[in-house]
Amino acid sequence: LAAGMDDYITKPVRPETLAAVLRRWTVPVRHERGSEDFAAMAAITPTRDSARNVIDPDRWEMLCHMAAGDDELLATLVASFLGEAPARLEGLAAATAAGDAEQLRQLSHALRGSSATMGADNLAQLCGELEHAACDGVPASSAVMVDAIAAEMELVRVALEAATAGANA
Repeated sequence: LAAGMDDYITKPVRPETLAAVLRRWTVPVRHERGSEDFAAMAAITPTRDSARNVIDPDRWEMLCHMAAGDDELLATLVASFLGEAPARLEGLAAATAAGDAEQLRQLSHALRGSSATMGADNLAQLCGELEHAACDGVPASSAVMVDAIAAEMELVRVALEAATAGANA
């Protein structure tokens, strides 16, 4: 806090704690909308019986609930995640090329956490595998792993953009 932060959340981040901090530091937006809009916003994810969910439906519903109908807040969270992704992917590729296991571990850890928060469980799992492998140095398969992470990130980007477009429609 002495460094200029206004607040913090300790790990593990709990949804109710995150929601409380977001409510404390954001200005509520009043909408002339009813609960049917929340239901529509929460229903934009793939169904549970689809072959493979890119975004976990339960996590997306939780994020929608935390946003409390504020489409702009939800869009901001998604935009922040997607905005940071290219630099993190470039960092993973650069760390792999440089043989920098610590940087590879740190970047994959950060992307794993933010991916899990957004409900991108497959992406979080891939990042976790790279993070774990990087604990023992740069794995020979790290370039392939980074490519898999980049491919999954593209699926996540498309899913999140579609979800927020549906929420803002």
